[in-house]
Amino acid sequence: MSNFISNRYRNLKVYEAGEQLGKGYIKLNANESPFPPSPKIAEVLMEQMIDDMRFYGDISFSKLRQKIAERFGLTMKNVAIGNGADDILDLIFRTFFDEGDQIAFPSITYPFYRTYGQSFALYYHEVPVGDDLKIDVEDYISLPYAVVIVNPNAPSGHYLPVKDIERLVKSDLNRLVIIDEAYIDYGGISVAPLVKKYNNLLVVQTFSKSRNLAGARIGFVLGDASLIHDLNGVRGTTNPFAMSMIQEKIACASLDDEEYFVNCVQELIATRSYFTKELRRTGYTVLDSLTNFVLIQPRYVTAKELYEGLKEQKILTRFYKMPRIEQYLRISIGTKEDMDKVLATILQIDVHQPKCIKI
Repeated sequence: MSNFISNRYRNLKVYEAGEQLGKGYIKLNANESPFPPSPKIAEVLMEQMIDDMRFYGDISFSKLRQKIAERFGLTMKNVAIGNGADDILDLIFRTFFDEGDQIAFPSITYPFYRTYGQSFALYYHEVPVGDDLKIDVEDYISLPYAVVIVNPNAPSGHYLPVKDIERLVKSDLNRLVIIDEAYIDYGGISVAPLVKKYNNLLVVQTFSKSRNLAGARIGFVLGDASLIHDLNGVRGTTNPFAMSMIQEKIACASLDDEEYFVNCVQELIATRSYFTKELRRTGYTVLDSLTNFVLIQPRYVTAKELYEGLKEQKILTRFYKMPRIEQYLRISIGTKEDMDKVLATILQIDVHQPKCIKI
């Protein structure tokens, strides 16, 4: 660390992503899709597209914003684009919060929120989740400051219905509510239509999960036109070329292939249901999930031991050395073949070993 780094960042804890150990592993530690992107994407990455890269793209991203707006029954004025959902969240924090402002989010959630809170010098409040790791909106209703919630939540997989989110939003119209819907397509219902009713709601989504495009880095946010105006204004003063023309082309192609999108989502949901059912049948605790992962509690070994045992067999999962969830292991849903191997390996590792009794 140099002597010149800002005091704000001097003691910042860096976000730790899932391990990247190369080929040969079944990689179920980063909530990535097991499916390739839409075949339509290959059609747009043609020689002409490559030649066009020498020009600057349209910094209004009008084509993509229009497609997203049409999907949700909104207008372009309700859509802002970013280089992945994390970039969108960074832009939101940068636009709407001053140093010393307060914000609240669940104690068990996407850890990047703490990083944002620290990097923007905010006072952040971690609201405890219940014994079942569930979020109760009643815990947020009376809070006088902004709220950020992943819905469905990660890493618990718990989902809050639209009526609960709306109750939170309308309980204080002077409080900004940010709903991160990274996993919404895996069984939940988006609160996106509510942005037409409330001007204190922002809804963030990503192409990384259900669109099978984690490496393409494409995200967007929906909100009242006044909020989106502010976001686009700040973007224009910091990084107006936040997304490349290739990213925009890829995103548009993905949105044009609804059949492929639906098929991938349905297949993953079916595999998630199968994997959950099989684990529960053999005595595992598996939390209900409307995401592309499940949180499981082993039977006889610790979560860390199961994590390490799976890693030895070249299966990567996510272990959190944190209070409240260190007894769980998060496993992303892969293909049916992947999950069959994971299931068999788990049952080989997590077995009851009776202690020898000396006579």
